Amino acid sequence: MAPLTIAVESSTTGAILGAVLVGALAKLGSAATVQPSPVDWLAGLGAGTLVAAPVWATTVWAGLSDAEELPEDVLAELAGLVEPTVSLMTPGLVDGGLVWMVAASTGIKSMEDLSAYSQGKGAAVPAMAIERSDGVAALNAIYRTNFGTLSQEDPGVRAQWLLGGQAGIGAFRRTDNLGVTGLVELIDPDQMCQADPLALLVNAAFVEQRPDQALAMNAVIQALTNTELIALQQQVAQGGQLTEIARAWLQPRGLG
Repeated sequence: MAPLTIAVESSTTGAILGAVLVGALAKLGSAATVQPSPVDWLAGLGAGTLVAAPVWATTVWAGLSDAEELPEDVLAELAGLVEPTVSLMTPGLVDGGLVWMVAASTGIKSMEDLSAYSQGKGAAVPAMAIERSDGVAALNAIYRTNFGTLSQEDPGVRAQWLLGGQAGIGAFRRTDNLGVTGLVELIDPDQMCQADPLALLVNAAFVEQRPDQALAMNAVIQALTNTELIALQQQVAQGGQLTEIARAWLQPRGLG
């Protein structure tokens, strides 16, 4: 039997999620491989060439929906967009929502104090945080700022830019391992930033045929926390091997 294929984002977080999902399936005797999510990853999930994909629910919803405003129940809306060929499993506690940060040396603590500070400065952001409703365009509109855009996918590099003065502000997921101290998460009085739950999308036929395996993978997603996901990233940054890191996290929890 060919190994099952799991699609993940191209990041350290994605690699970790892939490793723990593979470990959970291995406990049930199923071999699985991990690949970076292709452009047509959702079609692959629907067709069954991919069995599962851990995703950021709000981010995926924004990419699939034509709506301009976030719905009250983004998970229900996302489930409706991917059904009937793909199933959205019940998410856990991990929230990869955006936070905006500045160097502590600026003395700024709230987004409402950014207007004058923003003049002539750039915002270090990943590509996904440029146009979304809590991205740099929204920041400029809602908080009357004038930040330019400095695109950078690596959160560690973005953090260094803030400390080094190459950028005035940066956007990060709550799950990012920044690798530095000296940054401050800004208060968001207008509640611009949105939760972005980590959720598992699974081929619907696979859920029906192998519910034990679908539930085993989702048990991993539900067991993770932001703190643990950051700690796992730190272990990778320190040179740890993904397979061993995943096994050491899974086994004490009875998941691998």
